Amino acid sequence: MAFFVDGTPLSGNGSSASTSSLSAGSHSVVASFTPSSPLLYLGGTGSATQTVGKANVTVTLSSSANPSVYGQAATITATVTAASPSVGTPTGTVAFSGSVAVSPSLSGGAAAVTIGSGAVGPATIQASYAGNANFNAATAAPLTQTVNKANTTVVLASSVNPSAADQAAALTATVVPTSPGAGLPSGSMKWTPSTNPTGWTTSLTGGKATSGARVPSGNVTWKPFFGTQYNSTKPLSASGTATFTSTVNKGGAYGASYEGSQLYNAATAAPVTVDVTKGSSTVALGASPGSAGVGDAVTLTASVSVAQIPLFGIGTGTVTFTDGGQAIGKPVVVTFTASGGKAVTTVSVTSPGEAHVPRLLLGHA
Repeated sequence: MAFFVDGTPLSGNGSSASTSSLSAGSHSVVASFTPSSPLLYLGGTGSATQTVGKANVTVTLSSSANPSVYGQAATITATVTAASPSVGTPTGTVAFSGSVAVSPSLSGGAAAVTIGSGAVGPATIQASYAGNANFNAATAAPLTQTVNKANTTVVLASSVNPSAADQAAALTATVVPTSPGAGLPSGSMKWTPSTNPTGWTTSLTGGKATSGARVPSGNVTWKPFFGTQYNSTKPLSASGTATFTSTVNKGGAYGASYEGSQLYNAATAAPVTVDVTKGSSTVALGASPGSAGVGDAVTLTASVSVAQIPLFGIGTGTVTFTDGGQAIGKPVVVTFTASGGKAVTTVSVTSPGEAHVPRLLLGHA
């Protein structure tokens, strides 16, 4: 017995033959009998129409990393398989929708798309197989891809260490995402020096924050080390940065903590210690009048000059007038600015002759 489908012979055994490669549609099937003994049996043929319907399929979605973290790439794969009793590998395209919209072609019954830095939180992804001449269309059950915040590492550094008294030192905190997270963290940085535990807050720009950069949406409040609150607002420059620089009078450990944002978790930097040395100063002495009699009053004036501009333009200290190693009266408090300061005391001439030039001691408060 010989079998033919659409004119193509099928391999068979005896009275039957089978095939699983017929495409959807109607097919002509012919069976031809050739007797082994023509004298005893007559040959003959028979025909029929075989109708093949489209096969159903199932579509499943899977993720290479679920949950993922912000900045981590995840591959979403749609696998299309023929539903029993059908066999074969479907071809065609799969349309992804939801948080991603592409339509790649199937290869080996699968199509994939890679997603990157989406928003933190759950994202719904759907996939629909368009079908072809032999397989029906189908839609997969939605996949929820969860994106968590990425962890971060904070590195803290000082531009000048050690620094002189009243010398400006910029502290820079760099926030780096921890792998597999990626991107440039944004948000704010909290600075907490040991001398000011309440600290202040600045903004991140390009993943970095300086101890004086202001928060673009508000003010940066900084407390000087002598305890008086000082408010200052600095605008962002054309490059997207703003710096608030201040001088310091006391050394100590400075800390910085990243408060996190919608995309990144909080993190704290290892403290950095800033050493501050004393600044230099000079004192010039003058007397008025230059000569006087016994019992007359003489005014001594000490003019103080400092090498560094005092914190916020104002500094204080004391001047001690001495003569022959002995203090003349009590120490005189002097207030000085960048242009200097003066301390004045009045003494009486007790004996005639040339007066000794007093030696002055300057101490910073």
